[in-house]
Amino acid sequence: MDEDERTEAGTYATAEEALEAAKEIVLRSLRWEYKPGMTGDELYSNYQDFGDDPFITGPDPRPDFSAWSYAKSMCQTICEEESRKHSPPPSAP
Repeated sequence: MDEDERTEAGTYATAEEALEAAKEIVLRSLRWEYKPGMTGDELYSNYQDFGDDPFITGPDPRPDFSAWSYAKSMCQTICEEESRKHSPPPSAP
């Protein structure tokens, strides 16, 4: 990540709060990158190219967190959720 492009998302009282914030940043980024009909692999590829890559700093112990690993684990779920949102409602018989 280019250090000139870094922004601080916040300061958190606990490591758990920082971890939840980092996960939410990844999820927002995945939802932003999603396009109807995308597969999980396509979404992950877009995320790697354009997605936000949060990391946690501070005193130890810091949570073990990889934005890319978390994104990869969530891509299929995001694609399924977004697909349901964009699908037309079933027609009545």
